Amino acid sequence: MKKYLLILLIVLVLVGCSSNDNSSNESNESSDNGDGTTLEIWWNVDQGEDRSGYYDAIERYQELNPDVSINVQVLPYEQLKQKITTSSANGNPPDIAQGLAEWMADLNSMGTLHHLTDFVNEWEEKDSVPQAVWDSVTMNEEIVAFPSYIGTRARMYHEDVINETGVSLPDTWDDLLTVGKELKEAGIENPFGISATSARAPQELAVYIWSNNLEIVEEISDGGYRNTWQEDENQLERAAEVFQFYKDMLEQGIISQNQTSWGYQELDQNFAQGRVAITQNGPWIQGYEEEQPEGMKDVRVDGVPPYNETPATFLEVAQWYVFEDSDQKEAALEFLKWMGSEEGQSIYAKGNRTIRNDMDSEGEWNVAFTEIAEHGRSWPAVPMGGIIDAMTESIQKVLLGDTTPEETAIWLSDQINQSLEENNLLSE
Repeated sequence: MKKYLLILLIVLVLVGCSSNDNSSNESNESSDNGDGTTLEIWWNVDQGEDRSGYYDAIERYQELNPDVSINVQVLPYEQLKQKITTSSANGNPPDIAQGLAEWMADLNSMGTLHHLTDFVNEWEEKDSVPQAVWDSVTMNEEIVAFPSYIGTRARMYHEDVINETGVSLPDTWDDLLTVGKELKEAGIENPFGISATSARAPQELAVYIWSNNLEIVEEISDGGYRNTWQEDENQLERAAEVFQFYKDMLEQGIISQNQTSWGYQELDQNFAQGRVAITQNGPWIQGYEEEQPEGMKDVRVDGVPPYNETPATFLEVAQWYVFEDSDQKEAALEFLKWMGSEEGQSIYAKGNRTIRNDMDSEGEWNVAFTEIAEHGRSWPAVPMGGIIDAMTESIQKVLLGDTTPEETAIWLSDQINQSLEENNLLSE
């Protein structure tokens, strides 16, 4: 069965990448039993992440519900978001899709999401999910998505490299610059690792912004939102410090020039292969232990990523969306209820990724990520599409030397407020 699912996954990626949004039969038609309900589910594919648990969960759900067939289509995150947006605008979305937290406000503003407040309030296991997780899927007091799994970012390192070079683990930005220089002098090509492109780049940048006592946007008393960096000399100085940190890491060799084009896959693969000494990363990296046993054997995880003023980490809550135009909303909600149950979570969101607070968290990986959750922060409840793009571009600007750190901070502030204005959310 596992071999069949692997073959199916490869086929679906090829088909999904070449298809248009008008077809609804792009996924595994052979799973349709010809009777009952068929659910269309879309989620992302990640070469570095073991998704077998998802297929195991689907297989188990279909055993429990033989009248339900599930067709899955997988796409990389960037293509997945575009496909969801286009299909929703055309009135033919899937029944369920998994997405990132930064997509929630954009999709909700389209009026395409089926609100889940009543469904969640009636779910008898609602209290097994922390309120902070429910808050992360709530907009204007309405629950608009169902949490799929959570993931925080921790300081992660290769213990053998640290021990052999005799350096101390860095807690702060200054520590990292000092330790990174020592590692560089010891012949380590990549003392630290970052993602400068792709979906994870702005998430890492957000951690550094929050850890320097800054907000990306602030809610103003008139109910609008605004980036206020340019209205406060101290805030602008702290924002410039964030980009100076990126610049210093590159100029001092703490990150290599190659990393200016790295996305999350390049970062994960290089870290798993032992080519990066220290990084901030999430629990999914544990999935490389089977693929890269030699490189992963000395990986350790503890504490939040290096910070400047305040310990902070990114609390990612992946989300399930149910769509208003779906004809299978009731069946979709039953599926999500089971996926959020203890049995469902134990199959596909084990340990450090579960949304529940009543599951076993023993083991080094589970405990480490659980302990830093109190420092977790999520995206503000505004449409993040334009802001995310601008944050990624700001990293490129400063790393490629197009603008100074202060100029980059001013540019990003302007872009954030422009995005808020375009969404009619900018405070006067």
